[in-house]
Amino acid sequence: MSLNDHLDANSFANDESADFSSGMFINNPLILPVNDGAGAAIAWNFGGSAFTLRAGYVAQNASLPTSDGTINRGLFGDPYQGTVELEFAPKNADDASPFAIRLQYTRASVNNLDYNTGGVNLEWAFNKAIATLFCCKFDFICTISR
Repeated sequence: MSLNDHLDANSFANDESADFSSGMFINNPLILPVNDGAGAAIAWNFGGSAFTLRAGYVAQNASLPTSDGTINRGLFGDPYQGTVELEFAPKNADDASPFAIRLQYTRASVNNLDYNTGGVNLEWAFNKAIATLFCCKFDFICTISR
C-alpha cells in the first residue's frame, strides 16, 4: 500500500507523469517518510461538508516480526508511520473546490529515528488558468536509544 495515494494530495501537482518529474515536488518526504508497506487508510467526510479527515498507517517490515538485533520490526515496529490530515475544501456554485487547506501530522520511526512532523498545505485556484500552491512543513526528529 502507498500512503501517497491517500494523503498529502493537491489538485495541481499530484501526478508525476504530467506535473513534475520528481516525487519530491509532489508529496512531502517528511510527511510520508515510509509510504510503502502493509497498512490501512481511511477518509471520512463530515456529512457532505467542506471538512474531510484522512488517516493512514503503514509498516514497511510487517512481514518480518522479529528484531534484527538493533531495530524492532513487524506491524508496529521500525520503520512505520501514522499520518492524520484534516482538509477544509468548500465547494463553489460549480461544485468545484477552488480553495483547500490541509493540516497534517505524521508520527513515524525510521532506522531508530523518531519523526514528529506537521504541515500545512494550501491551494487556491483564482480561475481555470491561474492557481497557487503553498506548503509549509515543520518537523522534530530525534534519535531514540533502545
